[in-house]
Amino acid sequence: MHDTFWNGLFDVRWEGAQLGEEALRLVLRLRKRGYAERTCRDYGHAVIHLGRVLHERGVTWTPDEAVVEEFIRDHLPVCRCHRHPSGCQGVSVRIGLAHLLAMLREEGALPAIVADEPPYHELIEGYCRFLRHDRGLAETTVVNYRRYLRDFLVSRGDAVRPNELVSLSPDDLLGFSRQRGANLGHTAWNHMATSLSGFYRWLDLRGYGGAHLVGAVPLRRRYRLADVPCALSWDQVQALLGAVCTGCTRASPVDP
Repeated sequence: MHDTFWNGLFDVRWEGAQLGEEALRLVLRLRKRGYAERTCRDYGHAVIHLGRVLHERGVTWTPDEAVVEEFIRDHLPVCRCHRHPSGCQGVSVRIGLAHLLAMLREEGALPAIVADEPPYHELIEGYCRFLRHDRGLAETTVVNYRRYLRDFLVSRGDAVRPNELVSLSPDDLLGFSRQRGANLGHTAWNHMATSLSGFYRWLDLRGYGGAHLVGAVPLRRRYRLADVPCALSWDQVQALLGAVCTGCTRASPVDP
């Protein structure tokens, strides 16, 4: 794998650059989570970019969030390291370094962020881990399902313990779905329905029950040519007849 990563900033391969090992670990982490190869490389280059600036300043890297924030605040606005447009490149670098900090926190190199978590935090995180590691879903799909499940759990207030959730009726889920999905198209509605069904299937696998709520929110079928109108409007009929009559008056008379 290492042979495929060339660092254009240093003219050396990634493992020979400062923060190169961190960049490689980040790429592997993002690949496992379903990110596109181009995105993985861009975010890895963001880490190499930070390493290059630190190397030029004679600074030895130690995991430090303040160093990253200083780089984003002071270097990126005046950066001339890349040939890419500064605005687009700056966004990619910021996101890549955010992933770097998240990876370092997971590895224990940086302290975890302490925040007040909602009462459903552990439940939703457990479900998302199941989607990633057991079902192998792409990260974009996990994020999509997480959004709808979070909205559902928020709607339940403090009653978000598994035994409280499995005691709901299908009408409770349908009521939430009709409200949340009022402006959703077919695809988004089906994502919402699938996320709720999958969540209750997961609760059932863990022994809480809830199998009776799997499929409580029906999927919407989308038929081919469903958007084609079944009939013409009256205005369209008049326009069609007018075009035919106009064509008749312009036609040459037929000899008897």
